[in-house]
Amino acid sequence: MDIHKSTQMGSFSFLSINNYPTFSTKNDYYDEIVNALFQPEDYLIEERPLTSRNRLYWGDAYDGHAGKYTFKGFQQSASICKRRLEIYGISIATIRNEWSKIRKTVNNGYHMSDYDFPLQKVSFLKYYQELTNILKNKIINYEQERNSLQNTLIADELVMQGLRITSALYALISSVNDSDIIEYDLTEVIDSGWVTRDPPSNISIEKIIILTEGKTDVKILKDALKILNPEIAPYYHFMDFEGLKPEGGASALVRTIKSFVGANVKHPVIGIFDNDTAGIGEMNKIPAKLPDNIRCLKLPDINIARKFPTIGPAGFKLMNVNGLACGIEIYLGTKILMDEGKYAQIRWTNYDSKLEQYHGSFVNKEELHKRFDKMVAAGIKWDMPEMELVLSSIFNALRLTGVKKVTQKN
Repeated sequence: MDIHKSTQMGSFSFLSINNYPTFSTKNDYYDEIVNALFQPEDYLIEERPLTSRNRLYWGDAYDGHAGKYTFKGFQQSASICKRRLEIYGISIATIRNEWSKIRKTVNNGYHMSDYDFPLQKVSFLKYYQELTNILKNKIINYEQERNSLQNTLIADELVMQGLRITSALYALISSVNDSDIIEYDLTEVIDSGWVTRDPPSNISIEKIIILTEGKTDVKILKDALKILNPEIAPYYHFMDFEGLKPEGGASALVRTIKSFVGANVKHPVIGIFDNDTAGIGEMNKIPAKLPDNIRCLKLPDINIARKFPTIGPAGFKLMNVNGLACGIEIYLGTKILMDEGKYAQIRWTNYDSKLEQYHGSFVNKEELHKRFDKMVAAGIKWDMPEMELVLSSIFNALRLTGVKKVTQKN
């Protein structure tokens, strides 16, 4: 992937990381990059001054030009692009593991003999530091030499051969500030007629499947995701309880997950259990070792649940309901949970003799659902710090390993 010079013939597309050009390709663009980083609403068609064209890419070709051009391409912040990669399990740790392998065998047509310096002796830290240095100081040349790490990275547009495209993208984006802009310029390949497909409508992503205990969990999680993280919401697909009408409950969720494992499903899957007696008890029946694409987690422990109003055989009592009665409703924020300054109460119901503990749920669960639905329908955004913890655990699920066994409350 040679850096384009203004004297070269043909039409090119290129990605820019805080204005540093990379991933240039002739007469086309990389669908995999668009699918990994962008959504249809990130596509721009806007008039810009010719003098604003990327100077690292075009050289002085547009210096002094007073005219304008119409930019066509995708644009998003580094922080959002980074998060979109992270939800699929990509991290500095996974790239470090890839790096240790490619130092021994360089793929994609490159071999150790193609490098005039000992690449195998370059640590991941050194590679990452040099990447950051080049991006920060906008270091560029057109010599195409591979006699040092810096020159090799520049010659290969900062993409080290052997890394997956998504790993290379994450390494690059992690090397700049969260507020920096990631832009994919498709102007030339569209205007010249090489690309006739509509880039926004051509986006195709592998959605992460979310499995829950029931339809209420699905509805609340979908709505909360759209409210709190709309830029991430399109990457998830939730089980259809309305159309398919599958069996609900924690035990049914266990069976579904085991069936996915048994069928060798390759799609990314996340199973979410309630943080209550039944949910934790069933979750612990899942094997600790799962395929890399399947993860299970429980709703997280939260501070407000440490002293929560409950009603049981002993009457009213403030109790720690983490692990005992934390269904999805308790994560909806005080705007939903409180009425006239008082929290909704949890009632202890079923007693699990095997676990020697009660299971609890909200007395007025339906009322909480109505409040939530009303707020969502009105387009109101409110503080839900507990739900943010839930979504954060979902976003990071594929970066975890196996299933963490949870100790029951006594």
